[in-house]
Amino acid sequence: MIEQKSLDIQITNARVLYYDFFANLFLYELLEKNQEILKQQVQILEQYPLSEKSQEYFKVLQQYLEEKPQEIIQEYTQTFILSFDKKYQNIPLYLSHYQNGCMGGESLVYVRELLKESSFYVNREFTKENEDHLGILCLFMKHLLQSGDIKKANTLYKDCIMPIREGIFKILKQENAGFYTRVFGIFDDFCVLEDSLVA
Repeated sequence: MIEQKSLDIQITNARVLYYDFFANLFLYELLEKNQEILKQQVQILEQYPLSEKSQEYFKVLQQYLEEKPQEIIQEYTQTFILSFDKKYQNIPLYLSHYQNGCMGGESLVYVRELLKESSFYVNREFTKENEDHLGILCLFMKHLLQSGDIKKANTLYKDCIMPIREGIFKILKQENAGFYTRVFGIFDDFCVLEDSLVA
């Protein structure tokens, strides 16, 4: 019983680290602010990769973070923020886009209701992103896991994160995003693990 409890804690801690890692990559304000933290997270996570593919991707991420941090910011802007360059297809990071076909749809209302039931809130002085933005959802997941609310965390994953993952990955596979193609490769491997945990 004690061994199982210890294993559950380790799994939760690993999930918390991954969600913090993805929040730093998907929320622009954190991406700008937490480059050094991202380097440390990559160094930790690449020691325990979820697949051989992820192991290679972590090496590429580390190289970008060490040598080309401004290219990461530029790629984020071209990939996820409205681009006026027709070479780039904008990839929305909002649940409403994938579930409702618009910004600020019923999915946003649903996420806000989940937030009301918890003690997590979005600091509007730090970011103006909607609550159904993938970066915010990752921070919310981190909060729920740290609070021990595993049931609600699993609901959030199934209802909110999984639909974004499926929608983004379809589009991103067609793009030439060097850094974020690898990020989503790692994210996809992680989601396979999440699928097994929340099933």
